[in-house]
Amino acid sequence: MKPEDEESLLRSVALQNAKSILRARRRAEEELVRAKEALEDRTRALAQSLASMRATLESTTDGILVTDNRGKVTDLNEKFVQMWRIPREALDAREHRRLLELTSENFEQPAEFLSRIEEIYRTSPPESYDMLELSNGRVFERFSRIRFVEEKNAGRVWSFRDITDARAAERTLREQSEWLRVTLASIGDAVISTDTEGRVVFLNGVAQALTGWNQQEAEGRPLTEIFRIINEETRRPVADPASRALADGSIVGIANHTILIARDGSEILIDDSASPIRDNDGRVLGVVLAFRDITERKAREIALQRSERDLSEFFENASVGLHWVGPDGTILRVNRTELEMLGYTREEYIGRNIAEFHVDAEIIADVLRRLHAGEELRDYEARMRCKDGSISHVLINSNVLWDNGEFVHTRCFTRDVTDRKLVEETQLRLAAIVESSDDAIISTTMDNEILSWNAGAERLFAYKQEEMIGKPAVLLHPPDFQYEEHIILERLRRGQRIEPYETVRMSKNGRRIDVSLTVSPVRNGAGQLIGASKIVRDITAQKRAEQRLILQNHVTRALAESHTLNEAASKILRSICEQLGWDVGAIWYLDPLSKTLQCSDVWHLPSIRIPEFEAASRGISFRPGVGLPGRVWLSAAPEWIPDVTSDGNFPRARAAEQEGLHSAFALPIALNNEVLGLVEFFSCDVRERDEDLLRVMTAAGSQIGQFIERKRAEEALRDSESRFRLMAETIPSILWTTAPDGTITYINERWYEYSAMSKEQHAGLWSNVVIHREDYQRCVDAWAGALETGIELELELRYRRGDGAYRWFVTRSVPLRDESGPIVQWFGTTTDIHDRKTAEQTFRFLARASITLAELADYESTLQKVASLAVPSFADWCAVDMLEADGSLRRLAITHTDPSKVRLARELFDRYPPSPSDRRGVMRVAMTGEPDWVAAIPDSLLHDITKSKEHLEIVRRLGLKSYLCVPLDLHGRTLGVLTFATAESGRIYGENDLAAAEDLAHRAAIAIENANLLSALKEGDRRKDEFLAMLAHELRNPLAPIRSSVQIFREVDPPAPELKWATDVIDRQVRQMTRLVDDLLDVSRITRGKIELRKESVDLATIINGFVDASRPLIEQMGHKLTVTMPGRPMSTVHWIARKAASESA
Repeated sequence: MKPEDEESLLRSVALQNAKSILRARRRAEEELVRAKEALEDRTRALAQSLASMRATLESTTDGILVTDNRGKVTDLNEKFVQMWRIPREALDAREHRRLLELTSENFEQPAEFLSRIEEIYRTSPPESYDMLELSNGRVFERFSRIRFVEEKNAGRVWSFRDITDARAAERTLREQSEWLRVTLASIGDAVISTDTEGRVVFLNGVAQALTGWNQQEAEGRPLTEIFRIINEETRRPVADPASRALADGSIVGIANHTILIARDGSEILIDDSASPIRDNDGRVLGVVLAFRDITERKAREIALQRSERDLSEFFENASVGLHWVGPDGTILRVNRTELEMLGYTREEYIGRNIAEFHVDAEIIADVLRRLHAGEELRDYEARMRCKDGSISHVLINSNVLWDNGEFVHTRCFTRDVTDRKLVEETQLRLAAIVESSDDAIISTTMDNEILSWNAGAERLFAYKQEEMIGKPAVLLHPPDFQYEEHIILERLRRGQRIEPYETVRMSKNGRRIDVSLTVSPVRNGAGQLIGASKIVRDITAQKRAEQRLILQNHVTRALAESHTLNEAASKILRSICEQLGWDVGAIWYLDPLSKTLQCSDVWHLPSIRIPEFEAASRGISFRPGVGLPGRVWLSAAPEWIPDVTSDGNFPRARAAEQEGLHSAFALPIALNNEVLGLVEFFSCDVRERDEDLLRVMTAAGSQIGQFIERKRAEEALRDSESRFRLMAETIPSILWTTAPDGTITYINERWYEYSAMSKEQHAGLWSNVVIHREDYQRCVDAWAGALETGIELELELRYRRGDGAYRWFVTRSVPLRDESGPIVQWFGTTTDIHDRKTAEQTFRFLARASITLAELADYESTLQKVASLAVPSFADWCAVDMLEADGSLRRLAITHTDPSKVRLARELFDRYPPSPSDRRGVMRVAMTGEPDWVAAIPDSLLHDITKSKEHLEIVRRLGLKSYLCVPLDLHGRTLGVLTFATAESGRIYGENDLAAAEDLAHRAAIAIENANLLSALKEGDRRKDEFLAMLAHELRNPLAPIRSSVQIFREVDPPAPELKWATDVIDRQVRQMTRLVDDLLDVSRITRGKIELRKESVDLATIINGFVDASRPLIEQMGHKLTVTMPGRPMSTVHWIARKAASESA
């Protein structure tokens, strides 16, 4: 067998074995999966079974306890814990003995209970049953059974059932049975029995009394003779019920309105029924007829029907709301009053849940809960929602109609007490107001005896309530006001109205109190006058406030009507003296030079003369601490002298004594704790210190100080305004202010100079004219937002200059707020940033353009990108024209944001191409190499450069404003022209823009040169690759015959050793040469991306021998000796990276 066949056979066998192993493994895996699934199914079934058992255990009404054969509790249910009331902590140990000790406490004889358990454990009966009677009267059934596991005793299962209620029911049943026997024995119905022929067999006592026949007389007679019945209404005989019962074999009852005619002819209203009598075999033996006298019952039914009609009439027309509610809260019946009270129709109310009409869900829930519990509700307060959304306050009286312990319906009376509730709430509020009022509220009898005394009265008069109840109200009157109370009561008796008036009352400590008194009559239900209610309000502070207010008004008016303090001084002194009743007043100021107080003005009442004192005051000055002015200056506080003639520190005492002046007080005129002066006042009377007066005058001194402060502030403001206007008119920025609503209140001259607007024009709607239309709405929105939020504003906008050009400005605005926070004014500046803005735009444009130019793509696409970048950041229009060899211009690109205008510009270029004779424009720049710049294009220039009226109109439609045209110059040679123009933006090109455009043109020219150099470099590289490929092919051609010759030498058999060695050397060198040629080809392939690297398995010995042969001449030349030792086995496991050309046509 060939090695190839043997290997193939081995592979086939191995493959078959592998397949068999895989199939066996697959079957094993499938069986394992099935086994796993079966195990999971059994596990789930077991879990479900356990869950079901646990649910069953917990849902049973029996208490269950499971123990093992060692007395350990293995399981129990919640019912067991509840029945025996076992603490939770006792369950943790799971000791049955411990549980027995706890449960034995429920028995009067716990030892007997425990001994029975011990007996069960000892004897281990298969089952046990006991009846357990607990000390609290409960009765349990106890049942236990051995639990077998694999036919071995694994413990017991104990079950306990509470049969207390069942035992009670059995006892009740026995009692009821006895009661029924006695009842049947004493039944009051008449009973007659007959045989099968309808003859009377038996009459009981009641039947004898009703029919008038006794037993002996009636026995054997036909029933129709003894029991004669007719219809009450028709008076016709009624069919015998006994005959019908015999014929039909069933119970037969007579119709209503049946009358029994007794033996004596009397008539009795009855109802009856006849039943056949059967033996044990079901044969009819006769009939038993039971009937009763229903005359009284009929009368009662008639009365009941009448009563029901009356009740229904009462229910429907009752003056209070009535309704019935079922056990689930559904409204079953309602009367008209309740419907009218709530505004619903009967259909809207009946059938809905009563809770829907109650405002408070917890209230109706409580009502239903208590009614279900058997309570009877009386005057239960609730709130019900009316149909119109209003709320009615009601009182509920309700109980439940029960039928054999079953809730039938409620009987609910609903009384509307909304008005009463409002009155009660009003009374409570009034009582709370009276008690919490700061005013004294007092009620008296018509004999002036005090009946009530609130907390306000206690605070005002300092009397406690118990001190004043029952006392006369005149205790509160000063001696000179005792007459008032008599007048008040007399006017009340005459029915006269007493208007509130101001008077004086006296407190417990004798202090006189200015009060406002309001007196109202108090009448009883019959309208009779029984007393008076008095509200007494303390107006002492009000009186003083009025005095202060009058004084402050006078001082304020004097200050307001005066331009200087000297002018106001005499008015202030006069007002204070006249209002406060003082005779002389003087005002003193601090002289900043001499550092002394000097008198500025003196005023006195016309009725007195004080020449000596006035002269003394005007001729003296005071230092701190000296005299009354000096003391006030030193203390910066008011000073009071009861009598200046006896004061040791009053240098003007002699003059004051001569002219009869005694009391004096003075207070400082201060500003920020700095004493600026003072005012002093004198009286001819001796007066004690009056703190209230000093407080009033302190306020006046503060007013004077504020007047001084205001005058100083006005002077400072005038000075500040002068400096502000000087600064505002000299700074280069536009400065402006506005009111809080944004109305401009000031703007400096810089604005009028820039906008060339007059102040009258600016007063109109100027903003939409001056602000660039693209910035206008943004400006309006930002300014509105700033006015609304009060935050600072910074906004960059374009404003139109007087010549129509737009320039960039930054507008900043800051709110000025007062001390309380509201904005009182906005301050703003508008600064020209046009040069910076355009420089930034130009810089960004040049940066983007430089990136584009650095891409080294073909120059035409690069210049087209540059033209697109220029619009709109640097220009509104951009055009690129390249100079051709024949001197003509080829338009490479034209850009604008509006495609229709681009088409118009292309049409313009095609119809009117540049001419060498043009004096301006792209052709002139291309020919001269000099830039062309027009800052603002005049219309005259358009006339000069256009060739016809149509040409002129087209150019005008472009709306050009400014223009730049620069050459693409490289080493003195013009390659083309870049043109930039503005229109819609209104931008005016300056020298900086010209420099930027020239810089861009220079970069573009360099980019064109780089693109051309790159193209030439690529072309040279391509030619080099072609040359290397051709050279490699030429070098490989001689190698093929050399290799063929070597092969021929090897076929000589046997070759000489020298020939074999030489042949091997030649072969190795040819192979080396082939690799070198391949390396040369790879250089070309690498540059063209047609080389790939692959791994090849090589023999290391061959490679080493090749290197040795290549190095042998050099080794021998140098006299060296090289020894190579290699293993005898092939070294074919070593891998080497070999290069192999990718598929190519070469």
